[in-house]
Amino acid sequence: MIELADVSFSYTSHENSILSGISLKIDDGEWIEISGGNSSGKTTLCKIMSGLLKPHSGVVLIDGQQPDRALENFKEPPPISMTFQNPDNYFVTSSVKDELLFTMKNLSLPEEIIKKRFDEAIELFRLSECLNRNPHRLSGGEKQRLSLAIAWSTGAKHLILDEPLSFLDKEGREDFLSTLKMAFEGAGISIVWITLFTGEFRYATRRLIIGNGSLTELNGGSADYDGKPLDALNRELSSGAAFHLPGASTVLEISGAVFGYSDSGFAIEVDDLSIKEGELLLVTGENGSGKTTFLLGASGLLNPVSGKVKIFNRSIESKKDFPHGKVGFIFQAPEDTFFKSTVLEEIAFGLASTTRETIAVDVVSGALNLVGLNPEIYLSKSPYSLSQSEKRLVAIASTIVVDPDIYFFDEPFIFLDVNAMARVLRLIVDLNRKGKTIVVATHASELLQGLATRSLYCKDRRCILRDKNS
Repeated sequence: MIELADVSFSYTSHENSILSGISLKIDDGEWIEISGGNSSGKTTLCKIMSGLLKPHSGVVLIDGQQPDRALENFKEPPPISMTFQNPDNYFVTSSVKDELLFTMKNLSLPEEIIKKRFDEAIELFRLSECLNRNPHRLSGGEKQRLSLAIAWSTGAKHLILDEPLSFLDKEGREDFLSTLKMAFEGAGISIVWITLFTGEFRYATRRLIIGNGSLTELNGGSADYDGKPLDALNRELSSGAAFHLPGASTVLEISGAVFGYSDSGFAIEVDDLSIKEGELLLVTGENGSGKTTFLLGASGLLNPVSGKVKIFNRSIESKKDFPHGKVGFIFQAPEDTFFKSTVLEEIAFGLASTTRETIAVDVVSGALNLVGLNPEIYLSKSPYSLSQSEKRLVAIASTIVVDPDIYFFDEPFIFLDVNAMARVLRLIVDLNRKGKTIVVATHASELLQGLATRSLYCKDRRCILRDKNS
């Protein structure tokens, strides 16, 4: 059992409590869902339940013991395991095989148990085809299955999953839920599912909402998740969309290109493609279909294995050909590109590197306001201390200040609640209506239906162009 009694927590002494007087009991074998918006305290609550953070007041017990004692004195299996929002941040080895073995060996499990659980895990979570691949090169679905396999292999009694569906497409979500049910149902393992969207975890027997520092239980376990939270906004924005700019010039040309990686053997083919100034191109496809690879190749960040790429009529043949200042790229995992100590310095760096301007607090503040982050709160924060949603918004702000002509967005809506998704969607549309060329790869393709000029569908290692009405 996991028990919280009157738990409160804040990250600094002058901030309001993120958690305030929270009490909760989770029985062995119980499956619950905790939903809430960005910055509502979901991940903080996860870390307190798992013993990674200590509450400032109140009591936390794991199987009757305080977390430090429970995690220090456990006998195999460990009492609790947690999977994090972005598995990439916690992979430490160079192969799926070593990653799966690492945690079990770190727990000093007997060799016969390690071998048994390893063999069962690769079959149960369908990892046999990727054992020798680098975990960072896996698709979103494969990374989540590996993360779940690692948690399963420990044999922990309690499992905490922090937004596990964020990187997955619709089929990937269904596959993950089915795999989880098959692996854990009836095993007496309690599951705490953390999500932005109430009703996402359809196997939950209890649903709670976190917000304003407190937990509220939903009567009857009602759910409102439908996967399309912004239909009305899409219709509003679509009514004023302009799909073709008269006399627009070609800004990007791809001629029979192949983009790929030598270490994984993965490559994707792109037939002739021309993108006009002011277009909004939607890139869709299942997990692992090559959407990110296409964006990297089309933007000039990944040189083609064969074929040609021209951006503003300039051939991209090496990294020195990348058109700095004219192309902006927002990555799936933006923290990988952070290297400054404050948000102010991080956002200002791109501006300084392309325009030679010194740090302009007003420009950076304006960009933060556009993405919905209060400059008074965020300018002095470390970008590494932010939540996943905040990191994504800071990355978008870092690109806006440069004012590129072409924007590449790789899954811009993941980890965002409905309000933040609406803000980013409006921002993308506003940029496009100002004449900016936008290329967006996303699983949430319904958000851009009716807004995109055309769409590119990635499947079977090929990119297939579709017009607006396909």
